[in-house]
Amino acid sequence: MSYSEVTIRRNKRPQDMTMDELRNAVEDQGLQFYKQQYEANPTQENKAELDRYAAQRGINLDPVVSRLHQLPMEKLAKEWETKGKAVEDEQLDKWRMQQARTWIESQPSFEPNGPNGKLVAAELERRGLRGSVYDLQICFDALVESGQIQPQEVPPTPVRLNYSAEELRSMPLNKLKQLAEDVAGPSEF
Repeated sequence: MSYSEVTIRRNKRPQDMTMDELRNAVEDQGLQFYKQQYEANPTQENKAELDRYAAQRGINLDPVVSRLHQLPMEKLAKEWETKGKAVEDEQLDKWRMQQARTWIESQPSFEPNGPNGKLVAAELERRGLRGSVYDLQICFDALVESGQIQPQEVPPTPVRLNYSAEELRSMPLNKLKQLAEDVAGPSEF
């Protein structure tokens, strides 16, 4: 209901109003009565009476929710999309940053600098990918393959292989497993 409709209805005499207008006017007056009662004496009892009156008539006292109920569906949908898009973009950026940190830590051949980062970001956009660790690896591999990024040389991790049989037998099981993974790669067990 617009402001002009409310003004016109309040300026009408009761005999000139339709039944719906009379009902709305009575509900408005009742709501105003309970609001004034609560404002004059803010007790739990008066608050409960105001809430009960509003609930019986389907009136929401929260101004934000009331405003949303009064908006036309098209305007509400547009506002929802606009604000939702902003929140979604912010959350996506945070998620992408976390994914990028994880990928950079796990990819020693990638040199994290401005130009390389821009190339990977452009490749993500070009492919329409969201930016997961897997997506970043796909883009990095494609850029290396096309020669746009030169991977850093990663020196192999030194592994001591000259343990005696006695050293291996006395080694704790978790250290022995770690040694095996260092030499042969991760185990499924």
